[in-house]
Amino acid sequence: MTAPADERARDGAGTHRDVVDVQIRSGSLLLAARITRSPGQASAAATAIVLSGEDRFLEVIEETGGPLESWERASIGPLTLTVEEPLARWSLRIEAPAVEASAELRALTPPLELGEAATAAVGRAAHIERYSQLCEARGTARLGKRSRSLDGLAVRTHRWGPTGDAGRTRFLTAATESGALLSIAAVRPPDAAHGDELVGGLSLAAGNGPAPEPLPFETVRLSTVFDQRGVPVKAGAELFRPGEEFPSRLAGTALAGASPATGAPPASLTVFALTLDGVPAFGLYEVEGA
Repeated sequence: MTAPADERARDGAGTHRDVVDVQIRSGSLLLAARITRSPGQASAAATAIVLSGEDRFLEVIEETGGPLESWERASIGPLTLTVEEPLARWSLRIEAPAVEASAELRALTPPLELGEAATAAVGRAAHIERYSQLCEARGTARLGKRSRSLDGLAVRTHRWGPTGDAGRTRFLTAATESGALLSIAAVRPPDAAHGDELVGGLSLAAGNGPAPEPLPFETVRLSTVFDQRGVPVKAGAELFRPGEEFPSRLAGTALAGASPATGAPPASLTVFALTLDGVPAFGLYEVEGA
C-alpha cells in the first residue's frame, strides 16, 4: 500500500529512473511537466509541454549532469515541483520566456497503485512501482502577453524502477471531466510476441465517499498506432469489468510529445486528448524500453 514515505526520492543503480509527472487541464489549456531522476547516472532531466487550443507555447527538455537528491523541492531548468504534504498537496511552477505558470494541487483520490490486483503482474514483470492521483489544480498562467487563471483537474504520477531491462513497458493514464481516473499498464518481456504482452487496468472515481475503492478491469485490450520514431499517435482500449458483457471504450489522439536527447524510446512524454465512453478526458501515454 502506498504510504507518505513513497513520496521520497527512490534511488537505484544502472538504468534505474525515478519519475514524477504532472498534467493539468483547465479549459483549453493543457500543461504537462515531468522531472526524471537517474541516480545511477548522476543526472536528471525536465520536460514541459504547454498547449492552449491549437497553440503551442512550450515544448522543451532540459538535461543536467548534476544529481537531484530529493522530491521535497525538485528544480531543473524551467520546472519546480514541490511536495507540500505527502500524498495530499503539491505545487508546480514553470518559468520560461513564453510561459509562466504556478499551480497548487490537492488530491481528490487516494493513490491508484500499479500493485493492485489488476496491474500487479505488470508491475512485477517490469520491476516498476507506480501510483497516480487525481487532483484539483488552481493557480495562474501567463501565455505570451496574456494571463489567465488555472482552475481544473490534474493527474500526478510517481514511478520508479529500471528502464528497459524487462522489455517494453507502457502506461496510459487518463482523467475524465466527470472525475474518473483510469490507469492502464502493459509490459512486453524481451523476445516476447505481441500477444504475450501483459496488460491490466483499473479506475477510481472521485466523490464516492472518503476512500473510494479501485475498480479493476478483468480484460484490457490496448491498441496503439506509433509513428516512425516509436511515438504513440493514436490509442484505443476495450475495458471489460468482471461479469460484464460489453466493454467501456477509451479512444484518443496525441496532441504533442517531447523527445529526450538520449535514451529509448524517443518520446518521454506524449499528451493525449481522449474520450471514455463518450466523456471528454485528457491523459499521458508513457513508453519505456524498445
